[in-house]
Amino acid sequence: MPSGLEKYLELELFPRIQVKVSKGISLRTARRWLHKEGFKYTAHKKALYFDGHE
Repeated sequence: MPSGLEKYLELELFPRIQVKVSKGISLRTARRWLHKEGFKYTAHKKALYFDGHE
């Protein structure tokens, strides 16, 4: 899980909604929650752009 997301969950979100999680949550759980909130997970792909000019 990205460290920024993990810090946000543990330091801001969980205390705000009064949830205590001793070991944190799994990446699958985080993805499931984000999906319910309208986010979509996609793997980053390297892209190459061609504009037709050489």
